[in-house]
Amino acid sequence: LVLYHGEAFRIIDLSKRHGLERAYYRKTHRQYARLHTLAQLVIYNSLMLQRDYTDKYGPAAKQSVAYNCAVCDKSDYVPGDGMNITYFGNLGVGRSDTLLQVARVLGRIDPALRLDVYGNAAAEDEKRFHACGNLRYHGFVDAQQLSGIVEKSDILLHVESFDAAIVPKLRYAFSTKIAQCMCAGRCFVCFAPAESASGQYLAQIDGAVLVSDEGALEEILSAVIADPALRQDYARKAVKTGLENHHMQTTAQRIRKEIEEIL
Repeated sequence: LVLYHGEAFRIIDLSKRHGLERAYYRKTHRQYARLHTLAQLVIYNSLMLQRDYTDKYGPAAKQSVAYNCAVCDKSDYVPGDGMNITYFGNLGVGRSDTLLQVARVLGRIDPALRLDVYGNAAAEDEKRFHACGNLRYHGFVDAQQLSGIVEKSDILLHVESFDAAIVPKLRYAFSTKIAQCMCAGRCFVCFAPAESASGQYLAQIDGAVLVSDEGALEEILSAVIADPALRQDYARKAVKTGLENHHMQTTAQRIRKEIEEIL
C-alpha cells in the first residue's frame, strides 16, 4: 500500500468544525490512522505536509517528499534592454488582489513598468486588470505560446493571497507553478505569506526571491529590477534548484526506485 498526499485533508483542526461535518472528519481521521499504519510508503508533495502529518499520525514505515515536477528545457538567461515581468497561472483564491498590489508597486518604482498576466480571470477581475495602468492582462495562452513568453521574461512572478480569510485555507497549498518557474531558469520572485507551504519551502532554499513582508515589496522589487547581475544570479540558482528538486525524470526515477524497494 502506497499513499500520496498533495493536500491537508486528514490534518484538519476539528475544533473549527461543527455538527455533522465534525463527526465526519472525526470518523475519517480514525480510518486514516489505520490506513497510515498499513502503508509501506507515504509520499508527500512538500516537507511541511510531511512534517504535520507525521506530528499527527507518527512516522510511516517509509516516507518521502516528491515535489511538483516540470521539464527543465529553457535557455540560459541573458539580460536584455527591456524588463519583462510575467505572471501566469491560476487567478483565483485571492491572487488577483495581490497581482494588482504588485502592479501598483511597479508603478511607483517606474511608471513605465508593466506586469504581464496570463490566465483565465473572472469577469470582475478582468475589469480591474484593464483599469490598472501598470498591468497588462492577456488572457489564456496555450503551452507553446507560454513557453516563448517565459523565454523572453526577465522576472517570473508567483503570488498568493494575504487576505486573512483565505490564508489559513491555503496554508498547505504547494503551487505546481513553483516547479515550472524553477525549471525555467529565470529570476523567480514569490510574494506570499511566510506561513504557507510555498513560502516555507522557498525560504529554505537559495533559488528564489521570497517576499513575505508587504512593506518590503517595493524595496526588493526595485533591487531586482535595477540589477541585471542579481537577476542572472537568481536565474542560475533557480535552474539548479529545479534540476535538484523538480526535474520530472529525476523525481520519477527516485519514486520508482522507492516503490520497487518495497515490492
